[in-house]
Amino acid sequence: MKHILVVDLVTTNLKCAIEILKDQYKVTTSRTEINVLDILKDEIPDLILYDINVLNHSPEEALKWKNAQKDLAHIPVIVQSTVTNEEMERNAISWGAVDYIYKPYQPDELLQKVEDALRWSEEHSNHINMPDMFRSYKMKIKQIEDAILQSDKGSFILISVNQFDSIGDKFGKLIGDELVYEIMSVLLQELEYSNNLTYLGEGQFVIYLAGVTEYEKLRQIVRRIMAGVEYETGDKFFEQIGMRISLCAGISMKPKDGNYYTPLYEGADKAVYYLNQSTKRGYHFYNADPSEQLVHEERKDPIYIQQIQKMMIDGISIGEEQQYFEKACQLLSLYLKSKKLKAQMLWFRLHSDDREEAKQGIEVLGNVINESLRKGDMAIPCGENHYMLILLKASKENANRVAERILEKWKEVFPSSLNLPDCEIRSL
Repeated sequence: MKHILVVDLVTTNLKCAIEILKDQYKVTTSRTEINVLDILKDEIPDLILYDINVLNHSPEEALKWKNAQKDLAHIPVIVQSTVTNEEMERNAISWGAVDYIYKPYQPDELLQKVEDALRWSEEHSNHINMPDMFRSYKMKIKQIEDAILQSDKGSFILISVNQFDSIGDKFGKLIGDELVYEIMSVLLQELEYSNNLTYLGEGQFVIYLAGVTEYEKLRQIVRRIMAGVEYETGDKFFEQIGMRISLCAGISMKPKDGNYYTPLYEGADKAVYYLNQSTKRGYHFYNADPSEQLVHEERKDPIYIQQIQKMMIDGISIGEEQQYFEKACQLLSLYLKSKKLKAQMLWFRLHSDDREEAKQGIEVLGNVINESLRKGDMAIPCGENHYMLILLKASKENANRVAERILEKWKEVFPSSLNLPDCEIRSL
């Protein structure tokens, strides 16, 4: 049973908290800061719920002291007060509290906030194998500075989460921290756990790619990162906060835009600022040469299609193919709507109980499909028995002809006991 420490000057409030929490949690109470320290010496709780008026020190000093203690830093803290104070609420979150609650307690609200805080704590502890980007901030910056000095050329990428401040203000530190960890996980994976990566706070991440200055390669890296982040955070955070997560990326280069951390950061930051004043989503190359204008790169390639590729290749499981197909249709529809385009999506299904035969059949199907592709079309293998073909700017009649041609060719190349694959065509 999880252990909750409740700290409050008023005995009635302590009794009320016990009554609400006792059926689900072990509850310990305290009325003084000194008693809190004694309790912490004997047993570390899973969560602390305390009133700011109990503290002999300022809330800022107390929270920062707690977070600086090795044995206590992991404990989530919910600050409570009887007085509505939005500025204090924001400050408490920035000082390290995970949430804020007003008294008198509403039982459902208190239980929900405690549950959310404990869930955050468990998820936070699951990231122990991830580099601690928060506590090693200065060390990581120094490491990036050294990497810049040691390289003859390279690219500095500043990634900024759009509307991060408003997400934190509206939904609290729990959501903000969860989002940061999701994004950091994607960055670490996409950059193959590069050491030249850190989180600056306020929804900003810094990456330095030593030796990489080719525009096309940088475009590919940034697009892949954006597709990965937007896919991984998509539905999860939309359900929680009702909005889609999007990113801006500013890119500066050594030696063209500077030879040290500060000028490279400033250039990338100006590029992000430019994006925030215009599209609010995408990437932008900064150019420090005053004789040249900033080079703004629109994301002309289909980012949503990259998300489909990532979803189908990395995340699909046997038995979930149809679910992923429907999700792919949604993503592609978003892309087509933004570009005012139409497309046909062909969904091939191969039926076989023999995994080896199915593997051979789907491989042949893939070869036949790829031979039929026009410029701009895309084919994606989906699990062990499915293949997706996207025909951009195609009519339903064209899609039917393509499907018939593929199936005829497949049967010709792969004569076996397998029945012809099914093909579902979806107009988007």
